[in-house]
Amino acid sequence: MHADRIYVLEKGKIIEEGTHDLLLSKKGLYYAMWRQQIGERITVPHSERNKERLVTESMDPIERDNTGNGQ
Repeated sequence: MHADRIYVLEKGKIIEEGTHDLLLSKKGLYYAMWRQQIGERITVPHSERNKERLVTESMDPIERDNTGNGQ
């Protein structure tokens, strides 16, 4: 990261602030957004995508959220 300080806004209000490492360690909104962005960069072979979808669809919503695959 090249920023000295990061501010996370939600509905126009600062809800988190700190360095990249600090914000990741808090596991708040910044962490969730960062994980989502990183997940999009990882390429999953097409043959594996359907397997993952079947596994997450069989989970209850709380389990699915904890895997990062929930909505």
